[in-house]
Amino acid sequence: MSLTKAFWIGAKREFSYGYPNKRQFAFQFLGDVIMLGIMWFTSQAFSPTFVGEGTLYQTYFAFVFSGYISFLIPSALLLRFTDAVTQSIQDETFFSIAHSKKGPAKVYSILGFSGLLFDLVRLITLLIIARLMFGFDLSVIQMTWWWTVQLLAVPLFWGLGLLTCGLVMNFGRGQGLMLSITNVLAVLSGVYFPVQVFGTSMEAILEKFSPFTVVINLSRASLSGFAGSEHLTSLFILGFGGGMVLVGGFYFFLWSFRRRNQVILDKLVYTHYE
Repeated sequence: MSLTKAFWIGAKREFSYGYPNKRQFAFQFLGDVIMLGIMWFTSQAFSPTFVGEGTLYQTYFAFVFSGYISFLIPSALLLRFTDAVTQSIQDETFFSIAHSKKGPAKVYSILGFSGLLFDLVRLITLLIIARLMFGFDLSVIQMTWWWTVQLLAVPLFWGLGLLTCGLVMNFGRGQGLMLSITNVLAVLSGVYFPVQVFGTSMEAILEKFSPFTVVINLSRASLSGFAGSEHLTSLFILGFGGGMVLVGGFYFFLWSFRRRNQVILDKLVYTHYE
């Protein structure tokens, strides 16, 4: 089976699981409207005006929503690869993937990115709802820079996703823990409020060492109308650093995969001669 065919099969399976029928899609759409409505009315009730970076963040709704959409794809990259590994262990396809001519890293990457299509559809839906119902209007230039930041962040979180997969294979579990960690990172990374509320020391740590904080800050800056030339250094570090993490993630993933595969083989041999 080609990698392209595997990608579309994985995407179809993800959509059939997420949207088994039209009614489920309607429920998801309604749920997103309600979620954004809560953000909007909370903003109007407690903070009708908000002092943020740039002209975009005159409302708390714009601040929170921009952080939420900027966090969505990076966090999905972490979780989708872990989901693919966990699923293969549960449905016992792990061993067949180990002997795939395409290589396990490529197969799991394809499965992870196929699931990401589901998150992209939801992201676009959220942007449409926010624009039509809550006045979150962005220019072509703003969206172009925002997508640039998101694309430059892909290697970083792809690499982190592979590192996470390696940990899951080494310990045999961890999917639930990763989901909990991601939810905590959403709070610490400044999705819902500025990281300044944690104090100067914590703010400095998060802005230097938290990849989510770096991406969210750059994404928010892009939506507030920054000039790309002012952030070229940060964008270069994000892309180059992400590439380094991706290389390290691939090596760690392959090492963990071979280790896990050997454990399975040892168990099969032991069971055979028992």
